[in-house]
Amino acid sequence: MAAGRYRCTSIAVPGDEPELYRALIGSQESVRIRWVRTDGNRINIDNIRVLEFFDIPENPVIHLAKGTTTLLPGGTVGMPVTVADSPSELVLSIVNRGLDSLQIGTITTGDNRFTLTPPAVAGLAFDDTTTFSILFETGQTSNNQTLLSIPSNDPDRPVYEITVTVDVVSQDGLIPISLARELPLGTRVTVGGRVTVAGEFNGPVFFQDETGGLGATHIPLREAVAIGDSITVNGPLTEFNPFGGSTPGFYLRQIAAQGTDTEINFEVFSDDRRVPEPVEITLQELRAGDYEAQLVTVNNLAVLRTGVYGSNQNTPVSDPTANLTLRIEGATDIPGDTIRSGPVTITGVVDRFNSALQIKPRFRSDMEPASYEGIELAGDETFDIVTWNIEWFGASGSGPSNLELQYQNVLTLIRRIDADVYAFQEIASPAQFQRLISDLVEYRGFLASFTQEQKTGYLFKPETVDSLTSGLISAGQSTFDWAGRLPLLFRFNIDAGGQAKTVNTVNIHAKAFATSEDYDRRVNASSQIKNYFDSSLSGENIIFLGDYNDDVTTATWQGAVSPYQNFVDDAAWDVVTKRLSENGFTSFRFTSMIDHISISEPLVQYHLEGAQRVENPSYIANYLNTTSDHFPVWTRFYFGTGVSIPGGDSNLPVAFTLEPNYPNPFNPSTNIRFTLPESADV
Repeated sequence: MAAGRYRCTSIAVPGDEPELYRALIGSQESVRIRWVRTDGNRINIDNIRVLEFFDIPENPVIHLAKGTTTLLPGGTVGMPVTVADSPSELVLSIVNRGLDSLQIGTITTGDNRFTLTPPAVAGLAFDDTTTFSILFETGQTSNNQTLLSIPSNDPDRPVYEITVTVDVVSQDGLIPISLARELPLGTRVTVGGRVTVAGEFNGPVFFQDETGGLGATHIPLREAVAIGDSITVNGPLTEFNPFGGSTPGFYLRQIAAQGTDTEINFEVFSDDRRVPEPVEITLQELRAGDYEAQLVTVNNLAVLRTGVYGSNQNTPVSDPTANLTLRIEGATDIPGDTIRSGPVTITGVVDRFNSALQIKPRFRSDMEPASYEGIELAGDETFDIVTWNIEWFGASGSGPSNLELQYQNVLTLIRRIDADVYAFQEIASPAQFQRLISDLVEYRGFLASFTQEQKTGYLFKPETVDSLTSGLISAGQSTFDWAGRLPLLFRFNIDAGGQAKTVNTVNIHAKAFATSEDYDRRVNASSQIKNYFDSSLSGENIIFLGDYNDDVTTATWQGAVSPYQNFVDDAAWDVVTKRLSENGFTSFRFTSMIDHISISEPLVQYHLEGAQRVENPSYIANYLNTTSDHFPVWTRFYFGTGVSIPGGDSNLPVAFTLEPNYPNPFNPSTNIRFTLPESADV
């Protein structure tokens, strides 16, 4: 069955035997069924076309079209844009919409620069179609038009007339971007506009004028411009296709070196820098394809996933009109940012990749930020605690290669979050850690005393945290199951509504990797520490945090039950970061959520639900390669008043030190001697 308006498709396999078949037309209105000739002079009974029903005139009726667009008599049709001395060709179709045969006469133009190739047939039965072409071979850069005349035996329109125009542009003179976009690929053009994307994507520069937008891939240009600059660019018209060999029109239209044509010329005018205003459109309007390479804003968008935005990641979005892809480039500051729930407004440029249109925000301010519970509370009103695995902090030969850059980035992040307590893992250099304490004058800190190179430790503000005691938890714990890194306890007081509230924090760095043995050791270790909490700290305020090296929803090993299911199932505990896992957040690169915070029941009433988060360190360049492969995970508590220590001794020791434990090794427990950097009861 041939396709008419109702888009019917073939409903049977060709064969020699007749077969009864029913097809759903999908119309409540009357339709017309017509047997058509597909080839040769025979009409077969199974070659059927379904047409919209309309009254067919007895007389022949001429209908002219360019593709699917009807051309009305007296109107205008444009040929493809061309450059001087290069041809432009236009193909038009003629359809007979009447019952009697349509006879087409000699088609003419009023200008010999427009050459006609006549239709293959001069006579058309009802609904038959024929085509003819017009070739424009040379001309000036303006006033290139002619009157096209099509005589026929249509009694109502004996001569069908329409004006044909063609834009001929100069390869040297400045032309509108809209005309440049229509030229054949490889044509050299000169265009100008305002920059909307400079180096934000580490890829093409995007720029636009009043008529359209283009990209430009040329590193010297990218390094020379900023958003809002006015530029002119001269070079060959190409597409940003990293694969090659595809059909033109599948990728971003741009100016870039191509083959042997490698000369790109540009000028930058920064004196009158003005950022173009984005045009507000719907996704349906964006999908129509008229806004490629232009800056747009789309309102009322739903982001169809949760968690955080990944690096170089496509995310589906929708609005009430259509669906589309939101593309997050890894070079922007957006990866790691929390996906906002509910309708959002996003600004970005429209890109095209492998025929699909995308909207690409340039930076975080192009997107409505996610909000967190308690964000309106100042830091001195809440108790904020962070767990952070700082990948091989200070180690030569492991982790980030530039140790000084890692150190400075760690300083930046600590000051940015400004938490009361940090629980660290993978501190490989005690000297670098001591340097942290020296540079962060508002903090004190200490490390675990175990011999394993990757140590756990704490950094805390003595202004808000009144240290009581600390040490490794060895009772009932297996050093083997804990990979030599026993849990590190830090017990302190904070002011809660004018009363001291004692909090126990336990910092862990569980066994890594995802083999069966690794999983079993994490299961054992989780059971051991849970038993310790139940027997030794029952009913107390406990924050159990650190690098769990596994998720709390499903294990990283073969999707098994989480090693921390014992905490999840116990009503006396709340794994507050479980919500992050369930919503697609990741704390280890962009692959898994393995850094967690759990709190005992007495603290639940003080926890600001919705404040738990994975920190987005977008303010640190190339974070994953320069700082750590883990993101900080943190949350907030509100005890009804500012967090502080009443009174206290102003003559505090400057360091928190742990003496060697004894006996060593543990047998089965140990004693640890320590000194406190502030006055406290022990």
